[in-house]
Formats: sequence, C-alpha cells, structure tokens
Amino acid sequence: MESQTLFSGFAAGDVARRIYFSFIPMLIALTAAGCGAPAEPSLRRAPIPESVPDLSIRQSGNDVILTFTVPRNTVWHEPLEHPPSVEIYREFSGAANAAKTAPTALLATIPGAKTAAYVQDGKMRFVDAIPPQTLAQHAGQQDVYLVRTRASRKKSSGGSNLASIPVYPPAEAIRDLAVTLAEDAVVLQWTPVQKSTAGETLSGVGAYRVYRSANAGTSPAGDASHGLTFIGDTPAPPFRDTKFEFGREYVYSVRSVVIYPQARLESADSNLLHVTPKDTFPPAAPQGLQATYVPADGETPAHLELSWSINGEPDLSGYNVYRGDEATAPVRLNPETLLSPAFRDMSAVTGRRYRYTVTAIDQAGNESAPSSAVSANVPQSGNEEK
Repeated sequence: MESQTLFSGFAAGDVARRIYFSFIPMLIALTAAGCGAPAEPSLRRAPIPESVPDLSIRQSGNDVILTFTVPRNTVWHEPLEHPPSVEIYREFSGAANAAKTAPTALLATIPGAKTAAYVQDGKMRFVDAIPPQTLAQHAGQQDVYLVRTRASRKKSSGGSNLASIPVYPPAEAIRDLAVTLAEDAVVLQWTPVQKSTAGETLSGVGAYRVYRSANAGTSPAGDASHGLTFIGDTPAPPFRDTKFEFGREYVYSVRSVVIYPQARLESADSNLLHVTPKDTFPPAAPQGLQATYVPADGETPAHLELSWSINGEPDLSGYNVYRGDEATAPVRLNPETLLSPAFRDMSAVTGRRYRYTVTAIDQAGNESAPSSAVSANVPQSGNEEK
C-alpha cells in the first residue's frame, strides 16, 4: 500500500510539473501580447517641409509682389501637422549672374499660424514694399528672392526656385482720376504724371493702362489689385469705356506706364473711382408723325389715326401720344405706353381741330422731346376737310 501511495504521489507530481512547465511559454506569449512588450527603439525625426517650387514675382508701383504655394508635406511625403513658417530672403545685385546666386539676407519671417491671412486663390501672396529711394539707388539691378519654410527649429526646407527682376522707380500714382458720363461711354479724365516716386523728372510716360472691377467691395482685404482687370490702354487721356451697363457699379483705376531699358513698369493704382452709371439720356424725338381722317364705317365712328416712324434705340420701351388745341394744353391720350408707332383717336369731337405730338420712352423711364406737331380734325357730317 505504501509503495503504491508513494508511486501515485510521484506520478501526480510529475504530471503537475509537466503542466506547469508547458504553461510557462503560453504565459509569456500572453503577457507579451496583452501587456505590450518593448518594441524596437525609434528616433522621432524633425519634419522638413518640401521646397517651394513655384515662386514668382512682379513689380507693381513701389511694391514687389511674391506669390507661391506653401508646402503641405514633408520631404518624406508625410503630411505636415501644422502650416510651416515662411522665411523670405532678398538681395539686390548688379552682377550678370545675379539670378543664379541665392540671397542670404533674411527679409521677413511669417509664423505658420499667420500664413493663412496671406493666402489668396490657394497661393500665398506677400508684398515687399520697397522705399522709392531704395528703388532709385538700385535702379536697373536685379532684385533676387528665395523662400524657405520651416516646421521645426532644427532644420528648414530647401530653398525655393530663385526669382529675380530688374527694379526701377515707377511713376507717381495718378491722384485726380475723374469721370463724366456720356450716353454711350464712361469717360475717364486725369492729369498726366511728370515725376517718379523718387522725385525724378520722367522723360515721358509710354502709355496709360485702364483697369476696372465690376465687383466693388468684394476683393480680399489687403489685395492691392482690388479685383481690377485690364480693359484697355491709351497714349493720353481721356479714355472711353463703351462696354458698360447702366445701373451697375464699377471701380476704375488708371496706371501710368514708364518704359525702361529692361522693363515696362506700371505705377501704383490711381485714386479708385466708384461709378454707378445712371441712364438719364432720353430717346430721340419720333419722326414722321401723320394724322389721317377715317370716315365712319358701319358701327365704327369717324376718327383720326396717327402713325410715325419707328425709333431705333435698343432700349426703347414705347411711345406716348399727346393732344391739345388752341384753348387747352396737350394731354396724354394713351393710358399705357404704346408698343407700336400707331394710335387711333376715337375720342376726337367732330368739327374740333386738334394738335398732336408723340414722344418716345426708354426702359429707364426717360421721355424724349415731343415730335413735330400735326393738326387734324374730324369734319362735320358731309364736310371731308381735315
């Protein structure tokens, strides 16, 4: 009995040890899966934005305007968590290869949190306002720009493409742009400019470029273009804008163009002129008015019929007929505007002589001067004299 009991205990202990040692790998596996074993150590790399590929510049007045796309991804093609800050570099250079030498002078830094305020139509727009005397000092030299962006303090992006232009002092802005309205044109007048913004006398202005906006007040804040688009040029004032609509608000500006050896340079905008043309121009007086006596016919009594030539104005609305005599002032006969150049006067009194005139009305409600008058009457019975 004792040996059997001892064997049984050994056997039971052996089974328990086997179960225990086979459970340990499972426990380790479960622990690793459930509790998270330490992974391979990784270093967090500083985000480096992609380089700006599309920097472009132009001079407008004393300003050089830069436009470019702010990168959204890193050089590893990962999205940036926040908009990067923007660093703008500028240098003037008279060297022949200036456009190939990257500027190193930092002009401006725009924090990432503020770049959205500079974005228009998907691109960042930065205005470098250069003092007129600086432009005069570097006249004809290349003004070279480069842009970098930065998402961390450790490292900035690579440099953008280089952009350069020769700069000059522009003509002074026109200050006295004024308007008069004709029936077929908005007529702009101004005094020609004689000096540059640096105070130098100009040899001459090559032309004047006229700009117009039909969306007054809708351009973005800080947009120096004011939503204006080019509509024409002229060698000297005045300028006639014939492509306009009555009742629509417009904003006009005129810029002087000075011709330099390497550039045709526009001035800044003139004073902005807000204009809402109002149609106050009546049609021409109708021509060829005639009055014809028509005898009675059955149930239709005798009467006078008027006719005249059709007016040719494209905005013509219709006509009015007026009747008077020696004792009374002319009175309008038609209760509503006549759409055709004809009228039948059924209220003429027999034997009474009348004087008729006709006016034309346009769609703005302007009424023409009266036509030449004609006289007629419905004769007494048996007397056919008019």
